[in-house]
Amino acid sequence: MEEHKLYKCPECGGLFEEDELIKVKRMEIRTQTLPLGWYAKTICQYFNISMDDFLGKNRSAIFTQARRAYCYLICKYERHRYSLAAIGLFINRDHATVLHHNKKMIEEIDVYLETKEMMKVLDFKVEQAKIFEAQMNVDKIYEHTPQL
Repeated sequence: MEEHKLYKCPECGGLFEEDELIKVKRMEIRTQTLPLGWYAKTICQYFNISMDDFLGKNRSAIFTQARRAYCYLICKYERHRYSLAAIGLFINRDHATVLHHNKKMIEEIDVYLETKEMMKVLDFKVEQAKIFEAQMNVDKIYEHTPQL
């Protein structure tokens, strides 16, 4: 009879075979959180703008579009972790601005194909980062998990 190695999950304490533990950790990809700064940096790189301009008071179309994309992504992926006030504080705006930017971006995605394509690219970057973070967590578990 084949002997199976069991691994103890450090978060939940459960015992899993290797394949089961990988499945459990991969299910956590969707709940993996990324810091607000990561989103801001990614948006700035995509729009080719500086962080100072992104966080500044300039209301030029490119900066406003970048802030809208940021608020949309944060509300879509991290709303469970951050309050609207915290999101707004990071970009030097209030919670109402975050709501407004999110609402406007949803409307623009429905109307403009260019905006929809832009958000597909940014969504893909977020998903890839979450997969990478989750995989790093799985690798850390195997490094520190004793075999039973």
